[in-house]
Amino acid sequence: MYTYNEVSNLYGSAFKAEIDTIIWQMTHFSQLRPIREYDMSYLYDETMIVKRCFYSESDEVGRRMSDILRAILKHEPSDKMDYEHLLILIQASSEHPLLIKELESLDNVTRRLSPRIEVRWGLGKNDDLGKKLFAMIVYSI
Repeated sequence: MYTYNEVSNLYGSAFKAEIDTIIWQMTHFSQLRPIREYDMSYLYDETMIVKRCFYSESDEVGRRMSDILRAILKHEPSDKMDYEHLLILIQASSEHPLLIKELESLDNVTRRLSPRIEVRWGLGKNDDLGKKLFAMIVYSI
């Protein structure tokens, strides 16, 4: 599993520029199922923000979401039960779009999280991915 080398642990409003970047990335790259900027304005008031990015290891359509979900669960913050918000951006290529069964498996995992965690997710396309998937995950409290 390749974890994109952009892990950010942000504390407080001193990181406005980094939060602006996260919001821009989430809104800019979620064209198919958008996440709106106003839906993420709470980030400026959060105490802590953790951002992680993953690429699927497999380009096999049936296994690529499993790779992403395994990475999310493996790399999630150890104190995730304290997290109140979770943003998920999934990207696939136009030629190899996200399948309904892949989306359902993402939904099944997010439903198992604490009911206190508000989950928002978006879908985007990136034709440079080929058959692989990309995921950006942002946890915050």
